Formats: sequence, structure tokens, C-alpha cells
Amino acid sequence: MAIDHDRLFKVVLSEFPLEFLGLFVRSLLRRNAITRVEPVDTQLFSDLPGGERRHADLVLKLESEDPERGPGLVHVEIQSQPQSTFAQRMFAYSFRLHEKYWLPVFPIALFTYPRSGGERSLYDARMMGPRLCGPLLPYYTIHLQGLDWHRFRRKRNPVAAALMARMRRRSGEAVEVKLQCLRSMLRLHLTDDQAALLWGFVDTYVPLDAEEVRRYNQIREGWPMAVQQEADRIMSSVERKGWERGLERGRHEEVVRLLLRHLRARFGDVATEDLGQLDALTADQLEDLSLEIYRTGSYEEWRKRLDALGQGAGEES
Repeated sequence: MAIDHDRLFKVVLSEFPLEFLGLFVRSLLRRNAITRVEPVDTQLFSDLPGGERRHADLVLKLESEDPERGPGLVHVEIQSQPQSTFAQRMFAYSFRLHEKYWLPVFPIALFTYPRSGGERSLYDARMMGPRLCGPLLPYYTIHLQGLDWHRFRRKRNPVAAALMARMRRRSGEAVEVKLQCLRSMLRLHLTDDQAALLWGFVDTYVPLDAEEVRRYNQIREGWPMAVQQEADRIMSSVERKGWERGLERGRHEEVVRLLLRHLRARFGDVATEDLGQLDALTADQLEDLSLEIYRTGSYEEWRKRLDALGQGAGEES
């Protein structure tokens, strides 16, 4: 299944808008004495270049403590692939937003794909007459995969904890990046929903193979016990939230899929004979098993819990 990159980024940035701006455009907040940031409902733009119909990805309203400055808007557009009309679209969005709210607009383009060399940082439709006149829109650009994740590892910022997973990394650094994302999350006061949101992002962009999973677990087991316990608590909440979402969708296979995903991330490959046992369990039993993933120290120990539940189910039938 193709990854919906734009949706993943929108969810993280919408949950932590102030932290996003503080991470990348801190001077905007400081110079304008911004004290409050809140999302604005995005509108549908139906008269874009090429007849496109789109919603702006994220629009934020900024409130300043300086009465002379007044409020303003930040428009963030997330672009996961090159597009020849992107600059035109940025201009159209800014113009429409200004026309609707009559507020200054600070446009940001967040490029999440590797640089292609064709990315622009302004829209220029000026024409030379007696002088150069016409519309010109510079916009702030963030080339995420051009940023070195090492620069962000000490940031106490939930957006940094997630976006490191999509920044530039060298071959063989996946385990180190994923562990650092988790360590960064541990330094924050996150709700269970926020932890699940951030780890879902990290897990999508830093998949590990079996050998990397082994190294990941080996390194994590060397952390101080207090840090390990906090990591286990967060991962248990992540698993529980995933289970709850699957249960809300009413799909038993979704719950099993989520459980297997976390089981493989924790212990590596799952024995084929165990897959059949999972299919036979109830939703409540699967929830119990999902929580045990981060309470047990080995796959064998977790498997004993699975066998016990399987035997109980057999006796009940």
C-alpha cells in the first residue's frame, strides 16, 4: 500500500503547530511576539493552475502580544514529489488566504522528497515595462531530506522527534535514528495519543529488517533500567492505541496486523504456527497479548502467554 505522505505530516504538524514553527522559523515567533498559534479550517481552492481542486495543507493563525502587529497567518504546504506548478499554487493559496482574511501571510513549503534540483523558493510573474512590475511571492522552504538528523537529536521538541525519521541519514544508520527518535520522545511529556501518533510516523519512515531489529533490541536493553521502563510504558501505550483504533474499525484482522507489527519490531520474525493461534483469539485476548509485548523480555516468554490464552480458549469451547 502506498504511503500517504501528506496525511502523515499534516497529522503531526496539526498536533504540534507551535513546536513546528519554533523548530524551523523561531525568528518569526520572536520578532512578532507570537503568544498563540491555532489551526484555521482550510478551504477548497477550485480555480488553481490546470483546473486542480485542492485544500491548503495547513493554515495557522498567529496572535501577537504586540497590539501594533495584530494577527497573521502561516500557510504550510507539504510536497512529497516534484511538481511543475507548485510555485503557482503557493502564490494562488497565499493570494486567496489574504483575500479571505485580509491578514499578512507567511508561506512555507515543506519538501519531503530528495532534492531534484528544480525546487523554487518564489513565484515570479513580473513583466518588464518602464520598470519590472507584477506579482512576486517568495516563500520559505524546508528541504527535509537535506537536513542532517544529528543536528536535531538534542532538541526537546516532538516535531523533531518525529521528523528525524525523514531527514538525511547514511546507510546503516536506521537503527541509530529509530532509537534516537524514541529517546527524544522519552524526554517529552506526551499523552498516549501523542506518543502513538509520533511513533506511527517514525515506524513508517524507519522500517527495520530482522538483523536491524536484533541490534535495535540489543542496544535498547543496554539502556539504564529507568529509561527502559519508560520506553516500555510508551510502547505499551502505542500498542494499546493501535489496538483501540483497530477495534473501533471493527476488523479483527486489523488488530492482528497491528499486533504482529509491534511483535516483529520487538522480537523479529514470528513463528508460522503462532499465526494460526492469533486468528483464533478474541479481541480482548489480543489486547492482553499486545500489552505483553513490552512487558516480556523475550519472544519465548511472550509465546508462553500466547499458549496459555490458546489453551484457555480451547477449554471454553
